[in-house]
Amino acid sequence: MFGAREEMAVTQAEAAGGKAARPTEDSVRTRMAEAGVSAPAECVPGVLSNLIVLQDHVATLRAFALDPRSASAMRFEA
Repeated sequence: MFGAREEMAVTQAEAAGGKAARPTEDSVRTRMAEAGVSAPAECVPGVLSNLIVLQDHVATLRAFALDPRSASAMRFEA
């Protein structure tokens, strides 16, 4: 799902304060460029907003204990 760079950033952020660092417009542009994805500059704020919403949803899901035997016990990453 993520590359080593993103996994390391999430791990470091979680270790530092229990939360993943919020993306910024600059980080969105950088990650999109690394992935070979291009979008008009006016779309970047919308992408950023969607990423923040997804990050909030993941944080909410992590609060629930999941039965490791269930299909819903996948690991969510933001």
